[in-house]
Formats: sequence, C-alpha cells, structure tokens
Amino acid sequence: MTARSFAESVFEQATLAWLESLGWRVTHGLEIAPGEAGAAHSDPNYRDVVLASRPCQALVRINSEGS
Repeated sequence: MTARSFAESVFEQATLAWLESLGWRVTHGLEIAPGEAGAAHSDPNYRDVVLASRPCQALVRINSEGS
C-alpha cells in the first residue's frame, strides 16, 4: 500500500468548504484580529484557543428566540 500525502492547506480548504455547506460562516483570521471591527480575539498574541464569546452569544440568541 502506498501512503498518499497532501498539503495541510488542501485539508483546510476542504474542511472550510464542508462547514460552509452546512451553514457555517467562514471568516478570514485577519477580519477577527484584535483591533479590527469584527474582533473576536482579545489577546493580541492570539493565545485564545476558544473564542468563548461566540458560543455564549449563540446560546443567548438560540434560547431567546422562543421567549
């Protein structure tokens, strides 16, 4: 059996396309960088692995729709 290799970018683009097809909004990292209008990172060194504000905002939105 021959092992096939591929670039990480191929996997990344396929994953992003799949998530987008499921209705996720794909955003370029520079658009959510600290200091930008759509900033999601609070740490300018990008040490935030999980952008906690995003799921919290979604939970509030989802759970308030029927109220």
